[in-house]
Amino acid sequence: MKRPLVLAVLVIAAMLLSGCGCGSEFSNDGGAIDGGADASVDGGEEPPERICRSGETWSAGSEAFVDRTADWGLDGLDSRTFVVGDLDGDGWQDVVLLRSAYEPGVANVYLNRASGERRVLELDAARPNPLPSRENPDVGRYFSTSSAGDVDNDGDVDLFVALMDLPPADTESLGEGPDVYLNDGTGVFSLAPDPNIVGPEQPLAVGSFFFDHDLDGNLDVAIGYWWDPPPFTVPFGQQPQLFDGDGAGGFAEVTDEAGMTLGVTMSSYYDGTNVRPLFSIAMCDVDDDGRTDILGAAYGRYYNELFLADGDVFTEDALARGVAADERQDYTTDDSYRCYCRTRLDEPYCDGAEAPSIPGICTGFGGTEGRGWSPGQSDLPITLGGNTFTQVCEDFDNDGDLDIYESNIKHPDTGTASDPSELLVNDGTGHFDRPGREAMGLEPPVDLTRIDEGGQQAAAWDFDNDGRLDILLAGSPYSQNRGWFFHQQPDGLLQFEWVGARGGFNHACPSGMALADFDHDGDQDVIVGTYGCNDPARLPDWTPPENQPTRFYENVSNDANWISIRLVGLGGAGHANRSGLGARVKLTAGGVTQTRLLHGTWGQGGMSKEEVAFFGLGDTCDIDTVEVRWPNAALSTQTFEGVLANYRVELREGDPRAHYLP
Repeated sequence: MKRPLVLAVLVIAAMLLSGCGCGSEFSNDGGAIDGGADASVDGGEEPPERICRSGETWSAGSEAFVDRTADWGLDGLDSRTFVVGDLDGDGWQDVVLLRSAYEPGVANVYLNRASGERRVLELDAARPNPLPSRENPDVGRYFSTSSAGDVDNDGDVDLFVALMDLPPADTESLGEGPDVYLNDGTGVFSLAPDPNIVGPEQPLAVGSFFFDHDLDGNLDVAIGYWWDPPPFTVPFGQQPQLFDGDGAGGFAEVTDEAGMTLGVTMSSYYDGTNVRPLFSIAMCDVDDDGRTDILGAAYGRYYNELFLADGDVFTEDALARGVAADERQDYTTDDSYRCYCRTRLDEPYCDGAEAPSIPGICTGFGGTEGRGWSPGQSDLPITLGGNTFTQVCEDFDNDGDLDIYESNIKHPDTGTASDPSELLVNDGTGHFDRPGREAMGLEPPVDLTRIDEGGQQAAAWDFDNDGRLDILLAGSPYSQNRGWFFHQQPDGLLQFEWVGARGGFNHACPSGMALADFDHDGDQDVIVGTYGCNDPARLPDWTPPENQPTRFYENVSNDANWISIRLVGLGGAGHANRSGLGARVKLTAGGVTQTRLLHGTWGQGGMSKEEVAFFGLGDTCDIDTVEVRWPNAALSTQTFEGVLANYRVELREGDPRAHYLP
């Protein structure tokens, strides 16, 4: 029930007497902008009710998620990639599902609309090809990764799409390069006339994201790539690309000018400055300077990439920052080394070599030396990293800097040198330590001495709104791998507990994730696709589970307090991009400060989440301050006080008020 109008008048009068600064002009000089004593009042309207929930969070063993796929109209679909965004501007998160890389009409746009008292995802059947092919508009566009953002600064969500693999030759729409689709504001998309995004000759894009690298108020796009087409004969990937947006749907490549061009010589390979084969990219700000850095997840045991921003120019600095690989480099534990040495024990190189740990491994890959071993090559630090698929950049320990969770595929025969899925902790200067997942409780619940660890995709979200980020790891496609999630414990020591099937999330071989509060009940739900399960043929007692198609898991874990903060930049020169991507949001409540970097897509194939800063508040329903550092030319900071919990709130660049959304 709303408060009487007279109360609103008294509140506003009190604000004016206290000098809240509600009528102050926006200053773009880099200084803090005070949101005032009660920034929650929206332009003279009555302030909303103060709401306090019970504060009850999830308890181990209780239900956290319920499969509501049929209720949400997603039954029978098979997807691996999703893009989340409010496509039609009604305040509810919609989703684009990519059904298959090679299926005609590959994308479905599902709009989140009212149906009685429920919110369901409904396919707009009037648009059978919502993202038409540029080469053949009568069929759908083939793509395997996508990102959402307002590229033309008109207030709605546009899409960037790209493809990793060539479709079969007999399809109507062959491989197309990266492209941009502009939204008319209702969720109807048309191709940008001339986006000028030219990718490599072969479509090998593994991930992308929108951000504003030069802080000119227009969204730019970064694209990561896999290696050159087979046969793979040299240890080089394909150069990542950066395109500068003009704010109208057009782009220009600035990869070289931005310092992102890496080496393709053997000397660059040996010193770790070569182009690596990537399986994903992600945005981060590792040194908290307000300039977006770029993470690249490298497959094949090669060093990961970190393009560190210094103004508009990047320097690749993964090795020095502790991001390239871990320090576990004892290659003598690798069965391929042991296979090589089993007939060469008299050679000094093989002195002390142990017998292979897995029976039959030396002939298990069609050869006599495991996966293949080359002395002077296979034993170098540059080849003793991980098979990294996804990097997640978030502040896991609530200390104000951003940490990185890596998901890796790790085979049991590779020993201790192959990097596992683990959490990298920022030391506050942009350098990372690896305390070890054993110490944190982040080991997947499988027998890793005989099971392939399929850490392929990962996400971080506070599923039970207790104020601590949890981790969802998509363990696919190997034997006994499933979707696992780890609940962070309330000890402040970065301790996690594996949540088993009792929690309601028991998805076999997951691939692709979409995170959002789809039903507007104050917690984040998840849509999950399926990669497809396989059997490595080394476990005759294992029966592959039935592949699960797209599933909608509704979050039922808690009755804790929360807030969802949407940012709106002014767009254009001197201002923040309209989507607010790259902003840092700090929220202080109950003596704890949480930090979020606003971003939407990340990881292998492009996972997606609602482009808001979502905070769980536990049993605290009073927020002290919300601080926004805008990604504008001056990196201006704006502070809001008196913002109410348990609402969806919109904060606008230069506006000292918090606007409450329905």
